[in-house]
Amino acid sequence: SIRSLTEPIKFLLKGSIALNNKTPEPIELTGTAYLASEGEIDPQKARGNLEMKASFGHLSAIFDLTKFNTPEEATGASLSCFFDLNKLAQLGAGIVGLPPGFSIKGKLRTSLEARGNFQSRISINGETRLTDLSLRGGPFKATPFEQPQIDFLQNISLNFTDNSIEAKPVEIKSKFVTLSLSGTINDFPKNPDLKLRLTGDGNIYEIARVLEKPISLPSDLKLNGIMKLSLSVTGDQKSLNIKGIINTKGLQIDAPFLGGHPFQDKSLEINPDILINIPQNMLTLTSLNIQGETLNADSKGTLDGEGNIDLKVNLFTKFSNLKKQLQGVLPSSFPSEGRLSSDLTLQGNLKKSLTIKGTHTVKGAKVILPPSSSNKKYSSSPITLSSLQFKLFHDLIYNADQGNLVVNKLKANSEFLNLEAVSYTHLTLPTN
Repeated sequence: SIRSLTEPIKFLLKGSIALNNKTPEPIELTGTAYLASEGEIDPQKARGNLEMKASFGHLSAIFDLTKFNTPEEATGASLSCFFDLNKLAQLGAGIVGLPPGFSIKGKLRTSLEARGNFQSRISINGETRLTDLSLRGGPFKATPFEQPQIDFLQNISLNFTDNSIEAKPVEIKSKFVTLSLSGTINDFPKNPDLKLRLTGDGNIYEIARVLEKPISLPSDLKLNGIMKLSLSVTGDQKSLNIKGIINTKGLQIDAPFLGGHPFQDKSLEINPDILINIPQNMLTLTSLNIQGETLNADSKGTLDGEGNIDLKVNLFTKFSNLKKQLQGVLPSSFPSEGRLSSDLTLQGNLKKSLTIKGTHTVKGAKVILPPSSSNKKYSSSPITLSSLQFKLFHDLIYNADQGNLVVNKLKANSEFLNLEAVSYTHLTLPTN
C-alpha cells in the first residue's frame, strides 16, 4: 500500500536463483522513488535510486530530475553496472531460450552520466566495455567470435529548445573495427530528420568473420585487407540516403576456384549513392561506382526485400590486368592485351528466375594459341591473333529454383566471325 505520494516509495525484493542445479545464489533489489513531493505527480521532479546485487552482476542507478530544472548545469542521473555475461546468459536461457549449444562468455561494464537542464540541453556521456567476449555454438558454431575488448563510447546531447538529438560522437572501438557516428536528428518527437556521418576503418578479414553468417558468405572464401569508410546518412523515418566513399588497401580474395592464386587489388574505391525506402523495404542504387586496379564498374537499379531485382551494370577492364589477377582461373590462351567493356541488365528474382542480358565489346585483343599436339609428325608454332575486335550479345535465364541456365539467344559479330544461336539451350548447374 502507498499511504501518500508525498512520502518516498520504498521497495525491497529478495530471492535466490539456481542455475544448472547448482546451489541457489541470492539476488537483492532495493529502491526508493519520490514521484510527487509537492502533492502532485510530476515526472520532471522525480527522484530516486535503484540497487541490484546478484551472482551474475550488480547495478546502481541514481536520478534526481529536479536538478535538470535549474539554470545551472548539474548531474541529474547516473548509472553503473557490471555483468558476467555467461551467468546472465544462463539465466536468460531459462526464460526466453537460446539456440542449442550456444554459449556466451565475457564481462560487461557500463558507466553513464546525464548532465544539463531541461531549459537548454542534457548531455549523456558514458562508456560500455566488453572484455574477453566469446560467442560459440548456435549461429557461431562454424566460426566462433572472440574479441579481447570492445569499447562503446557515447556523447549524446538532447536539445529541448529545438527538439533535436546531437551525436558528438558515438564510437565503437575494437581489435577489428573502429566506427564513429556524429551528426544531428532534428524534430525527433514528431518527424525525425537525420543528418549523420559515419566514419571508420577496419580489418577486412575480421569483419568478414563477423559477417560470414548474417550475410551467408561462403566458408571457404578468405578476405584480407584494410577498409576505410566515410559515409553520410540523411533522411527521415520513411527513407534514407547513403552517400560516401569506401576505400580498401591491400585487398586480397582467395577461394578454391582461384587455384592458389588469390585475387589482389592494391587500391579499390567504392562510391555508393543508395536510397532506402523503409515502408516498401526497397533499395535503390542511384549509382554505385567501383574503381580499382583490375576493374571499373558503374551500376544502378533497384532491389527489394523479396529478392526482386532490376539492375544495370557497366564494366570495364584491361585483359592484361585481369589475366594477371586471375591466372589460376583463366586459360593460358586468354588475351594478354586489349580491353573489355560490358553492359549488363539483370531483371527478375534472385530466389526464383533471373534474366541476364548483356553486350560485351572487345577491342585490341591479342590472343596466343598454343601449338597443336594432335599431329606429332609435324611441329607447329603458336598462333598469334592481334588487334581482335568483336561484340558478343547474350540473353540468358537463370532459374535458381530449378538450378539450370537457359540460353535464349547468343550472338557474336567480328571481322572474322558472325554467329547467332537462337535455340533454347538448357544447362543444368551443379546444386553445390
